Amino acid sequence: MADPSESTTHGLYLSGPFLIEAKEYRTYTTFIGCSGGAQEERLRYKVVARGFSQADFMLEAGHIYFLRGSFFPTTEEAKDNIIFFEASDRVLLNSANAFVGDLVDAIGVTGVGIVCNITSIVEPARGGLLKNPKDENKPTTIVTVLHSDFHPTTKVAAQFTVEYRIPPTPNLAGTPKILKVGREFQFHGFIKDYDPQNLRYVVIASKVSPTNGNKEYEVCGNGVKVKKEDVKPFDLINKPVKFNKKNFKSAAKSPIKSTALESSSTLAFPPSDFGPESYRSASSSLAGPSGSSVSPEKDTATEITIAAPKKRARTQPKRITKKDKTLDLTLSKQN
Repeated sequence: MADPSESTTHGLYLSGPFLIEAKEYRTYTTFIGCSGGAQEERLRYKVVARGFSQADFMLEAGHIYFLRGSFFPTTEEAKDNIIFFEASDRVLLNSANAFVGDLVDAIGVTGVGIVCNITSIVEPARGGLLKNPKDENKPTTIVTVLHSDFHPTTKVAAQFTVEYRIPPTPNLAGTPKILKVGREFQFHGFIKDYDPQNLRYVVIASKVSPTNGNKEYEVCGNGVKVKKEDVKPFDLINKPVKFNKKNFKSAAKSPIKSTALESSSTLAFPPSDFGPESYRSASSSLAGPSGSSVSPEKDTATEITIAAPKKRARTQPKRITKKDKTLDLTLSKQN
């Protein structure tokens, strides 16, 4: 997991319509319009837009463009907020005089960051809208998130914080249950306000998703750092179990347990301690027709007499019933 002070994967990405008020070489002055939360007064926060591209993609003052790119909110009052937009992807919407629409609360935000603080308050409805009576006393979850991204000008990782407010809407009702300090989350929403005391923008979140499972950062007073974990070396994770071979010098034991019935004389097969003299001869095992030879083990052995199969009579060949004809070979006398 990357160190937050050096990470370039926790950035903030803006997309929306911007009115170009002034123009310099590759630098433009624009603003982010906000409704100011529960206030009726609309607020405009100055933003410097910079793009690196060919001259064909330059922006013109007095026109409204749809821009998207990496955003770096300022952490000091003397510095400006900067958006590095992708000039090749800019879209000209219309001139400022002919544009029909509103630029307030129209800037979308998508970012990945580390949760640093979680609180909740019950706030009034925004934009003159009335709350649902069922959601009137439900609190809004406020999450402070640390972002870090590579700054193209300073060439180092810049850090800044953003305040995300998660309203108690049905699609976000279960989000506060999964939020945890030190975890990475992806947020998407729209910029609605700015906190001048803490120098951070306020975003009304419409989508929140975890990104790194059970990985955690350690949030302390000095900042955010990677939480140490007791991790085994890679070569010991899947190490096979050591094989212990058996001692072959020990006496082998039969897996079959002996019983007292093995020595019984009622078994059809005698035990293995019988000698050759214990068996009967083949001539005495079968009794003759007169029953003269009787085995001493008649009570334990069963004699089976197999009758020889009867021979089938052979069919006699058929005799020839036709009469024999005699050929007369005598020659008649000639006169």
